Amino acid sequence: MKSHSNQKIVCEFIRNLSTLHLVLIAGAFSFGITAYRETEPIYFNFREIDNLYLILVCTFTLVGIILGNIIFIKIVKNISRKYSLKQRLVQYQTISIIRFVLVEAVIYFGIVVFLMKKNSIFLLFSGIGILYLLILRPTKDKIERGLKLRGKEKDLFNNLDQTIL
Repeated sequence: MKSHSNQKIVCEFIRNLSTLHLVLIAGAFSFGITAYRETEPIYFNFREIDNLYLILVCTFTLVGIILGNIIFIKIVKNISRKYSLKQRLVQYQTISIIRFVLVEAVIYFGIVVFLMKKNSIFLLFSGIGILYLLILRPTKDKIERGLKLRGKEKDLFNNLDQTIL
């Protein structure tokens, strides 16, 4: 019999992934607030934007979000049903973290460009990234749908205090 410390409980899995998600959002948000408060003078002007930086931030934002979604969907779809539920949850957690980090990179890039150019339009892109990261919040339903859990696996997963071997 395995010890409790070697077993993964569904509730702990969801809590750990949600906590990591929240920490990533809090870190990006606090960095953006700090950057805003420490930067002077700040302006919001579409006419005085350095077009190269605007193109870079827009492109990086779109590519980061879209690429993160494509990679996430492709890998989650390919998680084999022959693996145990625990192994599939670990794979889901790993790809979720990669997705979160890709979006977070977009957020930090916008903040860094804001620090360089002092135009708050770049913080707008970071704010969009933070809102999107909020939407990606891991929930039991999203995980269940993503892994296409059915039957016995679904019952096991829905019992939050159930130990997964």
